[in-house]
Amino acid sequence: MSAGRYQQLKRLFLSLLALFALLTAVLAYLSHSAAGTRWLVDRLVTGLPGELRTEGFEGTLSQGITVKQLEYRRPAWQLSATDLSLQIDWRELLTGRLVINQVAVAALHHRQTTAPSDGGEPLTLSLPNLPLALLIKTADVAELSLVSGQRQSRLHQLKLRRARLRGDDLLVAELGVTVQGVTLTTTRLSASLREAIPVKARFSWRYVDKNLAGRGSINGSLAKLAFSHTFEQPESLRVEGSLQLLNRVEPFIQATMHWSGWQIADYRLQQGQLKLRGTPSDYQLSVTTPFLLADETVVDIKGSAMGNHTGLVITRLEASSSAGLLRLSGPVSWQPVLTAEMAVTFSDFDPSLWSAQLQGQINGSAALQITGTEQATVRHIDLTGHLNGSALRAGGELRWSPRQWQCSGCLFEIGSNRLRADGTINGEQLALEFELDAAELQQLWPQLGGQLEASGRLQGPVTLPRFDGTLQARQLRYGPWSADDFRLRSATQSAGQAQIEAAVKAVRRDRMLIGSGVVEALGEPEKLRFDFDWQRQQLKFHSTGALQWQQSGWSGSIDTAVMDGPGSNWQLHHPVAFEYRDGTAVVAAHSWAGQSGRAVIRQLRFGRETDINAELQQLPLSIVNDLLPSQYRLAGTADATFDLARREGNWQGAISWKQRGTLLRVAEPSLDATEVSMPQLDIGVSLTGSDAQLTMNAELDPGLEASLTAAVNQLGSDPHIDGQVYLRGDQWGWLPAVFPAVDDVAGEVTATMKFKGPLQRPDLGGEVALRDGRLAIPALNITLEQVSMTLQGRPQGRVLISSKATAGDGSLLLNGEIDDLLSSTRSV
Repeated sequence: MSAGRYQQLKRLFLSLLALFALLTAVLAYLSHSAAGTRWLVDRLVTGLPGELRTEGFEGTLSQGITVKQLEYRRPAWQLSATDLSLQIDWRELLTGRLVINQVAVAALHHRQTTAPSDGGEPLTLSLPNLPLALLIKTADVAELSLVSGQRQSRLHQLKLRRARLRGDDLLVAELGVTVQGVTLTTTRLSASLREAIPVKARFSWRYVDKNLAGRGSINGSLAKLAFSHTFEQPESLRVEGSLQLLNRVEPFIQATMHWSGWQIADYRLQQGQLKLRGTPSDYQLSVTTPFLLADETVVDIKGSAMGNHTGLVITRLEASSSAGLLRLSGPVSWQPVLTAEMAVTFSDFDPSLWSAQLQGQINGSAALQITGTEQATVRHIDLTGHLNGSALRAGGELRWSPRQWQCSGCLFEIGSNRLRADGTINGEQLALEFELDAAELQQLWPQLGGQLEASGRLQGPVTLPRFDGTLQARQLRYGPWSADDFRLRSATQSAGQAQIEAAVKAVRRDRMLIGSGVVEALGEPEKLRFDFDWQRQQLKFHSTGALQWQQSGWSGSIDTAVMDGPGSNWQLHHPVAFEYRDGTAVVAAHSWAGQSGRAVIRQLRFGRETDINAELQQLPLSIVNDLLPSQYRLAGTADATFDLARREGNWQGAISWKQRGTLLRVAEPSLDATEVSMPQLDIGVSLTGSDAQLTMNAELDPGLEASLTAAVNQLGSDPHIDGQVYLRGDQWGWLPAVFPAVDDVAGEVTATMKFKGPLQRPDLGGEVALRDGRLAIPALNITLEQVSMTLQGRPQGRVLISSKATAGDGSLLLNGEIDDLLSSTRSV
C-alpha cells in the first residue's frame, strides 16, 4: 500500500472515530442528563399534532422520567395526567423490541370536547402496525376518569401486568380495574388484532361491600364471542351465551341464566332460568322459576316480554300458588319517565292467606296505571267470589301519590253487609264519607255478631279525625264480649266544637253482666270534657273529667267520681291526672273515701314496666256483693297493702291481705239460710325475681283453724310449688250448707297435706284423721256415732282407709284402699 493511500484511510478512520465519539457524547448527554432529556422531549413535542404542556419535568431517559402535571389537547378531546412516571429499558431496542419497565399515573383524565356520534355506523377497528414489538411489564393508574357530555365514568386501581404486542398478536398476563366498588381481574388474555379479532381470556370480580363475587371466561372473536360466567357469592348462578359485536349497528346477545337457589330479601328462588335474545333496541326475554315465600308457600313464576332500550311489553306474566293465580300484561317504559299500563287479573285467591278465620275464594280484575315514581292508579276494580259462605263483591278506583291516597266510588259487599266510601288521605289529613249497613256482622268476621248501621264523615288528622254522623248496633258480639245495644251520635256545633253522645246497654263477658253506661263529651277532638255514668244492678258509678290527645299519646284527668252500692258510698277525694304514652299508662297519686274505709293509691304505672303502691283501709267486703251470685252475700272488712314492681318480666315486692269479721251468708232455695263466719284471715305474698313465698292463716267459725305455707319458683316459665296445709277443727255446723247429704256433724278433724311439683298439677300426700265424730245421713235415717277415721296416702296414687263407727246397737268397721282417688277411673 502506498503512503498516500494509507494516509487517506487513516484520516477516514479518525473521522469515523470522531463521529462515533460525538454521537456517543450526544447520546450520553440526551439520555443521562436532565437537560439533554428535556431538550430531546421538547424537540419531539414540536412534531406532535395538538398542544402538549408539562409541569415538574424531572429525570433522564436512562434512569426514568417523572412529570408532575401533563396536559395534551386535541380538537376533539383532551388528556391530563398527574404524577406520571415512566421507565424504559433502552437496551432492549437492540433486540428489536421496546420494553417499558414501569408506567405509573396517580390520576388520568380524558374529556370528549365534541358531541359524541349518534352511533349509527357499524363498529370498525383500525390499528396501525408498530415497527417493533412492545412489552409493558407493569402499569398502574390510581384513578381514570372518562367524561363525554353529561356522562362520566370513574375507574380506580387500573393495573396491567406483562402486556406484549408483537405485530397483530396481543398477550396480557393480568389486567385489573375497580369500578364503583367492584374489582374486575382478567388473566391470560390473548387476542389477534386482525380481521374479526380472535380473543380468549379468563376473568374474575369481587364486590366486597355487598359480599358478591364471580368468575368466567370468554372465547371466540368480536364477530361472535362466547362467554360463560358463574356467581360464586352469595348464591351460585350461571350465565352462558354469545355476543356479536361486529358487522352490526348494535351488538347482538344471546344468553341464558341458570340458578339452583337464589335468596332475594325474604324470598328464595328455586331452580329456574332467564333467557335473553336480541339487541338493545329489539330483544326478547323469558323467565321460569318457582320461589318460596317466608311461610314456605311455593309460587311458580312464568313470563315473557319484548322490549328495547326505552321499555318493554310484558306479553305474559303469571304467578301461581296454592293461594291462587295472578296474571299481568301490558307495556312498561322507563324513558323518558317510568310509565306502565298493566292489565291485572287474579283467580281462585284464598283469603285464608290473610287469616285462618277467612274461608272462601275471590276472583278479580283491574287496570293498573303507573306514571313516574310518584303516581299510580288502579281503575275498574272488579272483585267477585264468596267469603265464609257469603257472596262477595267489591269495586271502585284507587289513586296513589307520595302524599295522597284517594278512593272513588269504592264499594264492598259481603252477603247482607254493604260499605260505600269516597275520600282521600292527604299527608296526615283524612277526608272520608261513608255509609255502612251491616245486617249480619258474622258474615264479615266469624267472631263478630249482631247488626251495625253507620253513616257520616271523617275529617281531620289521620290519628284523630272528627266524626260527624251516627252509629247504631244491636245484639253486638265480639268473642266473649257482647252488648244488647250501642248508640253513638257525633256532630259539629256552630262554634266548631264536637258534641258526642254514646250509650251501651247490658255489656257482658260470657254470661256475667258487666253493666250499662252512658257518656257525653263536648269540645275539640283533641280536647274533650266528659260526663260518664255506669250501672250494674244496684252498683252505680259516675265521673266527670277531661281527655286530651297529643302526638305522643293521651292525657287527662278525672275531676269527680262517685261509686254507690248497697251499704257503701265511695268518692274520689280530689281530682287525679292520668296519661298514656308509648305503651305505658300512668295514674297520679290519689285516694278514695268511703263510709267506713279508705283507699290510698300512691303509684300506678302499667306498660313495659309496672309499679303498684296502694293501701286499703277498712274496705267493706259488701262492695263485691253485686258481682256474686244472688244466694251469696259477704260482710266484714279487709285491710291490704300492695307494693309491687315488674322489670323485664320479673316481679319484686309484697302483698299483705287481712280480713276481719268476715261473714258469708248462703241462702239456697231448698235449704234454710246458713252463715259461715271467718273471724280472721291473713295472707302474705313475697315476690323476688321469679320466686314467691306464700303464707296464710285462717279461722273459720270458732274451733276451725287452717294454715298454709308454700314456695313457688320459676314463675316466668314453668312454675313449681312446694308447700304444706294444716287444718284442725271441731265445729261443723256450716257443713250441711255445703254438703246437704249430711247433717248434725261433730268431732275433731286434723289434716296435714303436703304438695310439691308443677303449679297446675302438684303431687299431693298427707293424712286426715277424725276422732270421736258424729254425723247423720237424713236420706237413710241413720246417725253414726263414735266415728273414727284415718286416710293416709296420695290422692294421685293409693289412699289407705281405716275407720269404725257405731249406729244404735250395731258397729261398723271399714278398712281398705282407694287407687287414683281424684280420677274418674278410681278403684276401691
